[in-house]
Amino acid sequence: MTRILLSGLLFLLTSSALAEDYTVSVLPRYAPNEVNERAKALASYLNEVTNLNITPVVTAAFPEYEARIQHGDISLGFENPYIYIRAAETRDVIAMAMTGKDGPKLQGVIITRAGSDIVTLEDLRGKRIAIAGYSAAGGYLSQKLAMMEAGIDVDKECQVTEALYNKHENVIMSVYYGDVDAGFVRETALTEVAEYVPRSQINIMGKGAWLPNWSFSVADSVSEADRTAIRDALVNIPTGSPLLKTLKVTGFQEAQDSDYDSIRKAAEMPIPERAP
Repeated sequence: MTRILLSGLLFLLTSSALAEDYTVSVLPRYAPNEVNERAKALASYLNEVTNLNITPVVTAAFPEYEARIQHGDISLGFENPYIYIRAAETRDVIAMAMTGKDGPKLQGVIITRAGSDIVTLEDLRGKRIAIAGYSAAGGYLSQKLAMMEAGIDVDKECQVTEALYNKHENVIMSVYYGDVDAGFVRETALTEVAEYVPRSQINIMGKGAWLPNWSFSVADSVSEADRTAIRDALVNIPTGSPLLKTLKVTGFQEAQDSDYDSIRKAAEMPIPERAP
């Protein structure tokens, strides 16, 4: 009897030791309390559906988040596409967010003050342009790629400045007050500042290139079985789930690394060689 008890205890201890503990985090693009709410909601849902042990963690800013996913401190990450491609050597994308009518795609816009004489991409040469940040897909890379395809190097042929705190709202305010000639933002940001900036005073003079939406990525240390379970849980989130509302997405679809090559092109990063 003693041997049986000891054997059973040893089995439980061994199983416990083999169990993987994971962390999940969300790129801190929003206020800390909102980011915390999103990470907690993701952890709660994934724990329930996959029976894994996933703990939410919150980072203070983009650099901390990026550093931690590159070092594998964050097992599961929900981040914008630029942050993903910079960490892709140590992790894999398994799902892509879908939002609104555009689904798995995102596109930034180019704005000017109402009445501006800037009406074409060519008119942007030599102009002062505010961007949300060099890592912002909808607030820089989308527009940059569109200008690249038109033969314009925005970084060399324009006067580019990052907005304070990398906020899209601050780009819009800079355009509105005339501090810059144009701005790169995601279109939804215009609604968010409507209380302070009359929509009639901002003109959308152009749109950026289509890019892939936010990625849900996993560290290389996450087992194949676990990443499959996590992916399946994400792509099968029921319509109307409170989690989708919390994350401000309409769902997820399966994704692979090559889906993000347009981001690499915009960021002027090499496209990885892949087996045929």
